[in-house]
Amino acid sequence: MRYLVLLILVVSCAGTSKKKSVDVEDIKEEDFKPVNKVKYSRSDDSFIEVESKYSDALNEESLQRVFTYGGSVEIKGVMGKIGKLCYQKKFSDAYELVRINNKAYNDNPIFWTQVGTCFLLEGKNRKALLFYNRALGLKGDYAPALNNLGVMYMRDKDFSRALVAFERAKKNTAFGKTPRYNLANLYLSFGLYEQAESHLLTLSQVSKKDIDVFNMLGTSYLMQGKTDQALQSFESINDDYWEDPKIGINYALALHLAGKKSKAEDVLEDIDSKDLGLWKSYYKSVAKFIGVKK
Repeated sequence: MRYLVLLILVVSCAGTSKKKSVDVEDIKEEDFKPVNKVKYSRSDDSFIEVESKYSDALNEESLQRVFTYGGSVEIKGVMGKIGKLCYQKKFSDAYELVRINNKAYNDNPIFWTQVGTCFLLEGKNRKALLFYNRALGLKGDYAPALNNLGVMYMRDKDFSRALVAFERAKKNTAFGKTPRYNLANLYLSFGLYEQAESHLLTLSQVSKKDIDVFNMLGTSYLMQGKTDQALQSFESINDDYWEDPKIGINYALALHLAGKKSKAEDVLEDIDSKDLGLWKSYYKSVAKFIGVKK
């Protein structure tokens, strides 16, 4: 019964709700041939090759972080095509591919996780939950589904469930970086800086090019009053990224607190104040504190 419900959802999302009658003479011999099942393979978990300018981990794991990454996605196989279409918000085309291929991938947790992520990207969390649970029904410790459930719970502000999901996903050593990052982000959001720092230090040793990790680590140090360590973390990031408000604002604040007021002003002034988005209010507060007029 559960499978039938899933199948109905997939078909309705593909926009094919009209029923079509089939005459006996239209039935062909190949209609009775069994579908070749595509079973789960660990190597297929890199079906989306992500090139992210911020996240080293995302270049290695087919998981999703709490925030949107900046980068490109390369098509690789059926599931890669579905993933790319969903990231491009071409959901109808993606669900048509799901409809065509769902029988072949019926027992594959990667496939159903990707379907869930499409619904998550579309903002349909209840359907995303259904398909993530479908994946976990096939493979109970499947880290991508667990991690993405955590992402969904974070967006729903259901933080206790997000914590449990990320912790379970982190235990899978094959997919440890992204869930650990999401845990650190969760701890940081609630002012649990030491817990966040612990996870970020671990990540900094295995993801030495991960800009997000060093930015969050610097922020964690900054909030604990560890200004020197904060500067070291921010300055391990290429200076081209200091113009990004999510990095540059806290770096400027750390510089100011360390007594490097002139450089703090320079860093803050290099940030494009006309394109701050959700950082606008925080930018103004830090600019006022530092003494930069904008």
